[in-house]
Amino acid sequence: MIGCRKKSYVAALQWKIIAAIAAMNITLKPEFEQFIQAQLAAGRYTTLDDLVSEALALLVQREQRLAELQHKIAIGTEQVRNGQVTDGEAVFAQLQEKLDRMTQSNS
Repeated sequence: MIGCRKKSYVAALQWKIIAAIAAMNITLKPEFEQFIQAQLAAGRYTTLDDLVSEALALLVQREQRLAELQHKIAIGTEQVRNGQVTDGEAVFAQLQEKLDRMTQSNS
């Protein structure tokens, strides 16, 4: 897991460096342009750079979370292959018993 986070951090850092070095011209859909203008007009962001930086930071976070989930899925898939599984009905029954005990103790 730490390896995944380190790779994501490095990728994010590389992206920031590339973005800082290269000036990019992009064409936005009209609805995105209107959204950006509305955000700037509302004072949510002071500059277009601030807005784009925030958008990219959120994209990096999403990609990192996706990578973490894919890693967890791979671990779970391997556990299933190895027979390291717990019956779902048994887990839910245990959770229901615990919830019932908590409800009774609070009554």
